[in-house]
Amino acid sequence: MYFGRPIGAVVLDLDGTLIHSTVDFSLMKVQLIDELKIRGVPTDVMDPSITVTENVDRVHSYLVSSGRSQEWEVVEALVSGMMERAEMERVHLTLPVEGARETALELRRMGLRVGLLTRGSRRYATAAMAYAGLDGIMDELMFRDDHGEREAKPNPLALRRMAGLLEVPVEECLMVGDHSIDSSCAHGAGAAFLGVLTGSFSQEDWRRIGCRYTDSVADVPRFLVPQGR
Repeated sequence: MYFGRPIGAVVLDLDGTLIHSTVDFSLMKVQLIDELKIRGVPTDVMDPSITVTENVDRVHSYLVSSGRSQEWEVVEALVSGMMERAEMERVHLTLPVEGARETALELRRMGLRVGLLTRGSRRYATAAMAYAGLDGIMDELMFRDDHGEREAKPNPLALRRMAGLLEVPVEECLMVGDHSIDSSCAHGAGAAFLGVLTGSFSQEDWRRIGCRYTDSVADVPRFLVPQGR
């Protein structure tokens, strides 16, 4: 139970939640924006102050509204390739958040299903988990490139798909993450959510958007009271 809500599965984010990310997201964003400008996307479509995900959504909307939707497949492949190159650059330096492995194993001992839902590519995320000593401890994994950019997190469809893989109703899933991308995905899908402070968001950030939060993923088991108590 999570604040009176039945929970059958915990879905974990990767960067900033299970691992200390080595990805330079700011540089990734600058490089993507520069490349998309070269590809004919107007400067005012993109905004360096928002996330890569939000910028990609803007580019998709621009292409559709300007009658260039046929270009999306090429742009998506370009974006995916550039992001993966940035992800892989320092993946060998990946370290786990303290207690991450023990937490996943403890959740499974509690009888819960445990999944990974990340915006990282399959190649990057599997390598990062291996370097961090977190491979082989999840029931299911889902990556950015499994269903394409438009259907990856924060699209609630991603979490609904993960719930299906875990064979648990999405309403009985608890998602844990370090960014509003995670909380919006959870809320959009009808799942519960818990934020952590080991990544992008601070206490003030979580308070501003009205989300429960804790120090790190290591705290998650204590939030889950066995049903019947």
